[in-house]
Amino acid sequence: MSKIAISTSALKTGYRFQGTGNYISHLVDGLKELNDGNKYYPYTQDEKCPAVDIVHIPYFSPFMVTLPYIKPAKKLIVTVHDLTPVVYDNFFSAGVRGKYNWYLQKFLLKHNIDHVLADSSSSKDEVLSHLNLENDKVSVVYLAADRRYTKLQDKPKVLANMQKKYNLPEKFVLYVGDVLWSKNLPSLIEAVKEINVTLVLVGKQFVDEAIDLAHPWNIDLAKVRQVIKGDRRYITLGFVPDEDLVELYNVATLYCQPSHSEGFGIPVLEAMSCGCPVVVSDAGSLPEVAGEAGVYVDPADVRSIADGIGELYFNQKKNEIHRVKALEQAQKFSWEKTVNQTVAIYNKLIDA
Repeated sequence: MSKIAISTSALKTGYRFQGTGNYISHLVDGLKELNDGNKYYPYTQDEKCPAVDIVHIPYFSPFMVTLPYIKPAKKLIVTVHDLTPVVYDNFFSAGVRGKYNWYLQKFLLKHNIDHVLADSSSSKDEVLSHLNLENDKVSVVYLAADRRYTKLQDKPKVLANMQKKYNLPEKFVLYVGDVLWSKNLPSLIEAVKEINVTLVLVGKQFVDEAIDLAHPWNIDLAKVRQVIKGDRRYITLGFVPDEDLVELYNVATLYCQPSHSEGFGIPVLEAMSCGCPVVVSDAGSLPEVAGEAGVYVDPADVRSIADGIGELYFNQKKNEIHRVKALEQAQKFSWEKTVNQTVAIYNKLIDA
């Protein structure tokens, strides 16, 4: 029997509302359900780390200190979801402290970490390139969508419910997430304008007045808010509860994520799990997630994004074909697979 501790400190921060929090919650819940002879201990930084064989830190931020200075167990694992702020540092100002933290964490990763988990092959390539680690020290473990994201049966009733609650049109493009440079929202906004369709934007950042729009990381958010203000083609919903998000995915004409970079892209998988066709960029991890179900666009070309959206928005036959493909592709991912593959890496490290 082996003892493994999993840090859940990120769930006490803003990460709990993001993909990182989603991942940690599902990983911990999945480990609790296992009966494999190992013992799993969730803990936070406020608590003393239990005496274990392995400590797993399932999150990493390059410009914040997220790794321990002293190795807390014989084996230490960290999940690096992506290194977008490092790869595209021209668009993500680190500041003096952030740069210091990055160099410190690179040292800790090199000397204290026994294994790194990456969300995708794209993320693994970033880790290998920027952290100078050996290939066999980094493993790809894909994420998944929550089981609640599924195709609903009575679509007309669901659409009527969403129209009544959020005043939505019958057809619309959907986007769910943040507004960082990597998400490429200004190009999506412009593409929608070119073909004159409706875009529904879900995410707290679209409506939160407390956000500092002068912060360097919020340049695109400031641009987006300025452009969409007063334009009826853009509907901002802010945060919506999970049960409503399931319905929105089900009734959306398509989901679009034309990102410059992604570590995984959980909203894309959530959309496909609901049978929503997806238009995504051909960058980062998105081709790994969307597979043959995706309509691919060049994130640097607004016309390409507009054409990709139009392909599914105006062609009902193609839309239906990609709905079927989306459901088929989504079945390749599950949190059970994520948990089992993670445990296999735990066991391999213990046996090494």
